[in-house]
Amino acid sequence: MTGRCWLFSDDIAVDGDLMPLEFALQRKVRPENLQDHILSQMQATLAGRIKPGDNIAAGKWSARGNSQIGVLLALAGARVGLVVESIPSGGYRNSINARLRSLPRCPDVRSFVADENISEFHLVSGSLIKQNTDGWTRLK
Repeated sequence: MTGRCWLFSDDIAVDGDLMPLEFALQRKVRPENLQDHILSQMQATLAGRIKPGDNIAAGKWSARGNSQIGVLLALAGARVGLVVESIPSGGYRNSINARLRSLPRCPDVRSFVADENISEFHLVSGSLIKQNTDGWTRLK
C-alpha cells in the first residue's frame, strides 16, 4: 500500500475517535456508509481527504475501547492501513476479522513518519517505508 500517512497520538478510541459513536450505537457496519466519516470526530477536514492506500499511524493503545468492528470494516473498505505502536487485544482481533491491513506492533512509528508523508507499508514483510527527498527509508 502506498499513500499518505496521517499521524495521530496515543490512546485513539474506536468509538468517538476513529468514527463517531453514533454509528456504533446504530450498529452500522457497511463500509460504503461509513467511509466518509473516518476520523471526522478528530479532524473534520481529514474525513474527505483519506484515499485508498493511505495509512493511519498512531501511538500506543490505539483502537481501544468497545470492540466495535464497524469502524475497522470502514477502514478496510476504504483500503486504508493502520500502523500503530500497540493495540489492545479486542481491537487487534477485530482488525483481523475485518481484514484490515495493519501493522499492530510498530514501535517508534510516530517518530519515523510525519503527517502527510508518502509511505509504503508491506503487509507480508511487516515493514513501513517512507519517502524522503533522496529516496526511501525503512523503519527498522
